Amino acid sequence: MLFASSPQQAAIAGYAQWCFDALVFVCLTGLLCLPAFSQRVKVNTKDHLVYVWIPAGTYTSGCSPSDRECFEWEKPPTRVFIHGFWIGRTEVTQQAYEEVMGTNPSLYRGPHRPVERVSWNEALRYCAAMGMRLPTEVEWEYAARGGTSSARYGPLAGCGKVA
Repeated sequence: MLFASSPQQAAIAGYAQWCFDALVFVCLTGLLCLPAFSQRVKVNTKDHLVYVWIPAGTYTSGCSPSDRECFEWEKPPTRVFIHGFWIGRTEVTQQAYEEVMGTNPSLYRGPHRPVERVSWNEALRYCAAMGMRLPTEVEWEYAARGGTSSARYGPLAGCGKVA
């Protein structure tokens, strides 16, 4: 269920590579503050991670009108429609990655810590083994904003304990 290559996918490849350089990846997963989107959840039987349903909707991608700390490439703001999708409540853990892939490449070990030191291709293979795909940039931003239209992602106070 990986997306086929397209101009849109190619356009976000640089952004996605930056995300992987940060050494944490998600298969439509990620530590998100989801107050508006947390009503429907499921546990995946393959990796035992919790997934949250993000309903279809529209939002403004890029720089919010009130944000004064934007890069030029984030402008102009664009109204985007998003189809509903499942996204993980947390990053892929080392335990989940090892159960699915049979290895743990992480330097900072711990079963409940995010897996790191994973290449783009390794992340694609993990997602394919799960019958999933990586999120697009707009899916990630839409979910991370948690239904807000503010200049920054949702309030951090509501996110709970961060490991």
